[in-house]
Amino acid sequence: MKRAIFTKENRQATRDRLKWQTRRIGDNPWKVEVGDVLALAEPVQIAGIFAVFKRVDVSYLDDGFRQWVNVSDKSLTKIQARKDPHHATIARHMLGDFARHYIRITDKRVEQLQDISEEDCYAEGVRIYEGERLCMPGESALDNAIYRAHFWALWNSINKQSGRAYKDNPVVTAYSYEFLGELNS
Repeated sequence: MKRAIFTKENRQATRDRLKWQTRRIGDNPWKVEVGDVLALAEPVQIAGIFAVFKRVDVSYLDDGFRQWVNVSDKSLTKIQARKDPHHATIARHMLGDFARHYIRITDKRVEQLQDISEEDCYAEGVRIYEGERLCMPGESALDNAIYRAHFWALWNSINKQSGRAYKDNPVVTAYSYEFLGELNS
């Protein structure tokens, strides 16, 4: 199963349903179609291996949740081949068998990065508050500029390589998705 890789903050915003859109540089770099389901990758650490029954005790590092997971023969072989199978694994290298959260792609479109709308910034998880009041996109021209500025800062904090910055206006694929929750619990 394909994986969606996010920062820790964006994984949490997705789980909290405060984020339902993401952009990736290029024309469909995830190689997915509308309707595809992806595992939400997260860092894990193996606490124990019960190889006879193909079960692994997995600790999820984002929130400390721990559970026994049934694994495939292929995954068990990969785990046992590691120099230190109990070493923490970053999200990018999480085995698919360990996935516990999933998203479904609901839309995708290719565009220039700077074509993002204020509503898209909101869907990307950007929130602007005036005191305790949440300012919604479209309320005022000033709020709209602030939404884009916050997205710009967020984008540049993640995409630091040359040619990927907001000012470079790269071609991106905007993926909209719905959070499906914990399908393996």
